[in-house]
Amino acid sequence: MLDDIQKEVEYQIKDSDWIDEDTKDFVLAKLVHMEKFIGYPNWYRNNTIVKRYFQGVSFSQFINYHCIVII
Repeated sequence: MLDDIQKEVEYQIKDSDWIDEDTKDFVLAKLVHMEKFIGYPNWYRNNTIVKRYFQGVSFSQFINYHCIVII
């Protein structure tokens, strides 16, 4: 199922006419390297590990989608 979703996203990006070629190449390269996770990592309930993992990352009510994708 995840492979099907990834393929569909690839088709949608390739067929889009509102994204320039450089951006398409960037997004497709990112899509190829996308890791597939279902559920939560084993450490998600360990507050110490979570704080260490997200150390230095700050979120605010004004954060935008682009910033989240980069993280």
